[in-house]
Amino acid sequence: MLWLLPTLFVASVLAFLLVRLVPGGPAAAACGTECTPQQQARIEKAMGLQRPLYVQYGDWVQGLLRWHLGPSLASGSPIQDQLRTAIPVTLELGLLGMAFAVLVALPAGIACAVFRDSPLDYAVRVTSVGMLAIPTFWLAILLIALGARFSVWAPPLTYVPLTNNPIANLKLMWMPSLLLAISLAGTLTRLVRAEMLDVLRQDYIRTARAKGLREAPVVINHALRNTLIPVITILGTQVTVLIGGSVILETIFNLPGMGRYLFASVVHSDIPVIQVINFLGAALVVSVTLLVDVVCARMDPRIRLG
Repeated sequence: MLWLLPTLFVASVLAFLLVRLVPGGPAAAACGTECTPQQQARIEKAMGLQRPLYVQYGDWVQGLLRWHLGPSLASGSPIQDQLRTAIPVTLELGLLGMAFAVLVALPAGIACAVFRDSPLDYAVRVTSVGMLAIPTFWLAILLIALGARFSVWAPPLTYVPLTNNPIANLKLMWMPSLLLAISLAGTLTRLVRAEMLDVLRQDYIRTARAKGLREAPVVINHALRNTLIPVITILGTQVTVLIGGSVILETIFNLPGMGRYLFASVVHSDIPVIQVINFLGAALVVSVTLLVDVVCARMDPRIRLG
């Protein structure tokens, strides 16, 4: 866990500096091509770009720690107020997508390993490859078009928070969550199958079978626990994929989450918002990695936290 603070420091420096490498600087990017020198100077003053770089960075980090992130250049409203409504949407989308992926991948991968080289095994393996190959954005647009064409399903026009109306919220969120889960479910299914096959060859599994235990308790009580550790590790590394997928799906389904907020900020060259979201994304990845390490250490005492 000693790597946590240095990693967050490097992430904050990169998030702060990378947006300043755009041609002409962040003020020119925010101002646009038809901006006059006077307008650009006003934006530089509003963003505090005339001060030394280390002073700008110190003030920005202080704002992060106090959760006072300043105004958005595009809307003028405080960034923290917009994030307060956007973060729960993205978290709900990511958690639902991850839950759907695990609910599909675990039983499918276990069944493939138990019934190795059977028609079921081949069918699931081919399906998992297809799930990895299908572009999520294309499938999302196709399903919306088909649902509207045959009057089966269409996404609601407005977002309803989960706390206000859970039924209306789930009517909107189930489709993007399933689409977000497709690629992850394909990856996890293949991983669970491979890990389960490896575990089922171990000596302690043969011993359990020799004692007369039925196959179901052997698989669930003995093999599954050791299979879950690499699965949890892969789930942690897939957070970046879920973040990237949320940008596309939130834009397509008009969800007011972090992904759509980031997309709109890039379109409008809203530099303060871009650097804050970049850092929050990096902090999320670091936090999930730490959580994965802790969970794996609790499941396997041989793993030590460093």
